[in-house]
Amino acid sequence: MDIKVLGIDLGKTVCSLAGLNEAGAIVFRKRLQRHRLLDFLDGLSPCVVAMEG
Repeated sequence: MDIKVLGIDLGKTVCSLAGLNEAGAIVFRKRLQRHRLLDFLDGLSPCVVAMEG
C-alpha cells in the first residue's frame, strides 16, 4: 500500500485514519485507539500527515 497523505481525525479515545494515494483516492480507512496511533505511524513509510482536532 503506497500512502502519500494520511488524514487523521483526533478524538478523545479513538482516531479515524484515511490513507490517500498519489491520485488522491482513498486506499484505506481505519479507526485506532489513541494510544496505538504512534505504533501505527512508526510502521508507515514517510508521507504527509494532516490532522484535524
